[in-house]
Amino acid sequence: MPSFLSQWFYSQLLVTPPYPTYNFTGQTVIVTGSNTGLGLEAARHFARLNCAKLILAVRTKSKGEEAKESILASTKRTSDCIEVWDLDLLSTASVKAFATRAQQLDRLDVLVENAGLLSPASWTPTAEGTEITVQTNVISTFLLALLLLPKLRETAAKHKTVPHLVIVTSEVHHIAAFKEKSKEDIYAELSNEKAYAELGRDRYACHQRIHSMGIIEIVECAS
Repeated sequence: MPSFLSQWFYSQLLVTPPYPTYNFTGQTVIVTGSNTGLGLEAARHFARLNCAKLILAVRTKSKGEEAKESILASTKRTSDCIEVWDLDLLSTASVKAFATRAQQLDRLDVLVENAGLLSPASWTPTAEGTEITVQTNVISTFLLALLLLPKLRETAAKHKTVPHLVIVTSEVHHIAAFKEKSKEDIYAELSNEKAYAELGRDRYACHQRIHSMGIIEIVECAS
């Protein structure tokens, strides 16, 4: 724990990330959860760095439109370079519909999966019966990644480029107890209402650990 905390304070207070300068001319970029926070600022950089098409994937369309106007005002890009698409990670159907729409794009060079939820104080199910943070941070996140892998690979072959899939995670995965990892059905255990009262605070950290594990699987699938 002390080692993790010291590394965290060092990275947060003493490390300044380099200012992005890569040129995304001609490229298409999708950023989920792009109406606020890290997602909004990442999207703003992509627009500033001249991407051809920036897709803001958001659950609330009006908030996405506000984010679009904010990005346009700060980057002086024209409105036709940014589109706002509906994406509700609490719904499997919404994820599938979004992926189907994205498959129609001429190309997809960057997919930044930034959207996520902090664990609420009490167990809250989706309409599909899974716990909302498990659905959002894990199931839907990786479903979208897997559904769009073919488009990323198609872009690589067609345009001779190296597309990027980015899943935003957190250093808190270092402190996850992740007691569910030895269970036969990890996802069922993570959505267990009875266990939530005891382990709810560990959920977010667990999700970040699963991100770290799952990214390796996706890379192997893509290779």
